[in-house]
Amino acid sequence: MKNQGEWENNRGGWIVGIFFFLIALNTFYSSIMAALAMLTISILIFPPIILEIANHTKFNIKLHRWWIVVILFLMFAFIRPTPQEASKAADEALKAKYPNTYLEVKQKMIDEEQAKELAINEKRRPKDFLHIIDYSRSTKTVLILSVNFTVKNSASIPYKDIEVYCAQKGESGSTISSRNETIYTTILPNETKKFKDITFNFADPQTTEISCKVTDATLI
Repeated sequence: MKNQGEWENNRGGWIVGIFFFLIALNTFYSSIMAALAMLTISILIFPPIILEIANHTKFNIKLHRWWIVVILFLMFAFIRPTPQEASKAADEALKAKYPNTYLEVKQKMIDEEQAKELAINEKRRPKDFLHIIDYSRSTKTVLILSVNFTVKNSASIPYKDIEVYCAQKGESGSTISSRNETIYTTILPNETKKFKDITFNFADPQTTEISCKVTDATLI
């Protein structure tokens, strides 16, 4: 019960101390000085350390520790590296590790990072990879707005259930009416697919042009 009471009284110190210790580990590779500042903060906050200092010195560390923490934290804020400095340090470490093939290794890392980002975007934003490269109003009907268009999938993954937005515009350029339609089909990677007579809305006699784009799609 005594240990549990001690834990309850010092729980904040343990949690904050561990938090700053993890920051120190994360900062170590970019700035040793900043990591040491964070490590010192975590040490001063840990309850067992405070107890040892209090038992062996006359200095009331428990009373003054938060001022010390604030000072060290401000030191950390000033000595931690900027993103540019961290990037330069990473480059220097890469050069030291691969002195003869540094440029090739760095380019490979950049390509891998870009490939990962592209793969994430293909899943999150299908509309950025599905482009209507050609569209025209169908002459099949007069009262109904039907559209013919071609969709190109520039992604490396397939999609299905393509949502297309089409608007009717007047001579002034203002939108008269618009509507979204879902085309329940699939489109493969790098495939170009034509669609004919897709119905969107009643045709307005003031329509002088139409505008269409893909707004969404579903992953397969």
